[in-house]
Amino acid sequence: MGQREGGARRHGSHHAPCPLLPLCRRVFPVWRDMVLGVEHMHACGVAHLDLKPQNVLLPEGFLDEDQAAGLKAKLCDFSHSYGAGPTAAREPGAALLVPPTQVGAGRYMGPEVSSGEAYDGFLADVWSLGVILYTLLTGALPFPPDPESIRTEPWKRVDWFSPTLTALFEGIFSKEPAQRHTVSAICKSDWWGAQNGDVPPAAEEE
Repeated sequence: MGQREGGARRHGSHHAPCPLLPLCRRVFPVWRDMVLGVEHMHACGVAHLDLKPQNVLLPEGFLDEDQAAGLKAKLCDFSHSYGAGPTAAREPGAALLVPPTQVGAGRYMGPEVSSGEAYDGFLADVWSLGVILYTLLTGALPFPPDPESIRTEPWKRVDWFSPTLTALFEGIFSKEPAQRHTVSAICKSDWWGAQNGDVPPAAEEE
């Protein structure tokens, strides 16, 4: 991720304490635009399926608080995307079944993507969004970067994460897709509301 070019921005280690609120203020605008971009794709009946920091474009000035107003991060590289057309989009909560051969995102992919069976592309995108948020906040991955570990191991908790942020990751990193957060649930989460200014940040995030 960067201005025009790839490469994830690193924000410290998951082993060390970190001032969470200032960090979230820098990370959230990027992640929010990604989530809203994915939400629009899903509304059109399309899953991205290759979400990762390298597939996000930041316009010049995006990370400068004095210039950022009105600027938006944008998704790119739709070579792995899969769509079922507008019919799927008109059915709220409908799954987008993706053939098992349609895979992408590597270390950012959900456990079901490497299962060899058809999977819900919308929920696979949600998992990838969670991995990206975790990586932006910690500079590390929540799981070892191999399919077996992603399928079987729990995500790495971080002691300086707030309860609302931890709860968000718990909802995103459900191994069972049917129990995983949707994009809509992410946007209704307490952590999203606090970062978006909908509700005051919790005391533990200051």
